[in-house]
Amino acid sequence: MKWFVSAYLLLLGAGATFVVLFPGVVMIGIYLLVLPGLLLMALPPLFQWTAPPLLAWLVLHGRLGHLGAIVLGVVFMALAYGLPAMPARWAAQAHYADLTRPDVVPDRLVPEGDVRLDLPRPVWDQRPEARVGNVRPYACDAACVALLFQPGVTSVTVNKSTAVPLEAGELRPPVLDRSATTYRLLPAEVADPAAVAEPAWAHRAQVTGRYDQAYRERLAVDVRIVRAPRVERFDQRFVEADFDEGAAPGKRFAPVGRWSLARSAAYIRTVEATDGQGQVLARVRRVSVRAPLAPLVVGYGVLPHEQPHFGWFRQSWADDSAHDDLLDLGDALAAWTDLPDHDPSR
Repeated sequence: MKWFVSAYLLLLGAGATFVVLFPGVVMIGIYLLVLPGLLLMALPPLFQWTAPPLLAWLVLHGRLGHLGAIVLGVVFMALAYGLPAMPARWAAQAHYADLTRPDVVPDRLVPEGDVRLDLPRPVWDQRPEARVGNVRPYACDAACVALLFQPGVTSVTVNKSTAVPLEAGELRPPVLDRSATTYRLLPAEVADPAAVAEPAWAHRAQVTGRYDQAYRERLAVDVRIVRAPRVERFDQRFVEADFDEGAAPGKRFAPVGRWSLARSAAYIRTVEATDGQGQVLARVRRVSVRAPLAPLVVGYGVLPHEQPHFGWFRQSWADDSAHDDLLDLGDALAAWTDLPDHDPSR
C-alpha cells in the first residue's frame, strides 16, 4: 500500500507540475479529443486535494493509525488552504464597499453651457483635412450633435476617459488629452469652411432618435458644426468609463499575479453626469473586486486578455440593478434628457 501511495503521489505530482508549467498542453488535449484536455486540467487540483492527507498517512499512520493520520492531513489542508485567503477576501469586501455608490437617476436633466463628453472609445475624425499636425481630433458623434442643438448648450468637448482618477471613491475628470476637441454650432454664413466638422452619425444614434434626418437637413442648409478653440472649464460633464483602478494609461486591465493571495484591482464601469463644481447629477456605477476562494482552489483559466494559465480560482464581489441598461452613455442621455424628443427643425 505504501508503495502504491508513494508512486501515486510522485506521478501525480510530476504530471501536475508539468501541466502548471506548460498550460498550453491542456488546450492541445481539448483540441484533439476533449477528454485528454479535461484530464490534464484536473491534475493540479487533484494533487492539491489528495496530497496532504496521503502524505500525512505515509508519515504518521504508524503513530496515529490510518484514520488519525488522514484526519490530521485533512485538518492541516483545511487550515493551509483556508486561512491564507481570508485577509484578501476581507480586503476585497471592504474595498468593494468603499467604491460602491447608489444609483442616482434623475427625473430629467437639462444640458446647458459648456458640456464635456468623456468617452472610453471616442471616434476619430479620419479625414486628412481634420488633422492638426500629427494629431487626429475626436469626432462629434450623434450625442455631440444632439447636445449642440440644445438651446442652452454653447459647446461640446469630446475627450477620452482612459485611466480615470479616483479620489476617496469618487471619479475625478481625467486630463484633456491632445486629441480632445471642442465643437460649436454656428450659422452657416459665419462658419469657417476649414473648421467645419463631419459628424460621426453612426455612434450613439439613439440620442438623435427619430429626428436623425432632421439634424442632417439642418446641417446641410443653415447651420454648421465647427471645431473651436478648446474649452478648459465646463458647466456639465457626462462621462462613460470602464477601467481597472490600477491599470496603466491606455490599458483596460491591471495585472494580477495568478498565484497572488492579494485582492485584485477593482474593475469599475460607470456613467455619470456632474455639474461644474463636481456635484453628481446622475450616476449608474458597477464595481467588481476579485479575491482567491477560501479554501484555495487551483484552477485553469483562459480570458480574452490573457494566455491559458493555472492559478488560484477567484471569487468576484459585484453588483447589478435594474439600471444596468444605462451603462452606455448614449442610452443614459436618451433616458435622462429630452434629446431624443427634440426636433431640431423648429
